[in-house]
Amino acid sequence: MILEELIDGRWISEPSTSVGVRGVLNMMKAFDMIDGEVERQKGIPIVPGVNRHYCIIRANRGGLIRLHKKPGELIRKGETVAEIYDLYGDIIEQVKMPVEGYVWAYPCGQSLGTSGGLQAVQTGANIAYAFTHEE
Repeated sequence: MILEELIDGRWISEPSTSVGVRGVLNMMKAFDMIDGEVERQKGIPIVPGVNRHYCIIRANRGGLIRLHKKPGELIRKGETVAEIYDLYGDIIEQVKMPVEGYVWAYPCGQSLGTSGGLQAVQTGANIAYAFTHEE
């Protein structure tokens, strides 16, 4: 069995759809299930090397979240990954990166570059999957 997880798991969006289709076809080609050459992914960051899951970043406060970093973008420890606002537009939490590394995905809302801007999150909600990187 192969389970593929895409960028936006709760809705259909780009680049999630085209990357997912190419990924499935590439896996099928690699396992000789279908003919053809493996095609390089386009339009998404590829982080080569060894990538290790570090943690799930969670919200300490509920509100509206705005994401500031793209998945696959290098983020320094302590940089703001997202901000959570109250209904008056005031920042009630700045979500910081706990380690130098990358955000793998944002399960709390839509990723940058997809439709939508602000999403509601509850206290304790998963905001991001952080991972570290080794060359």
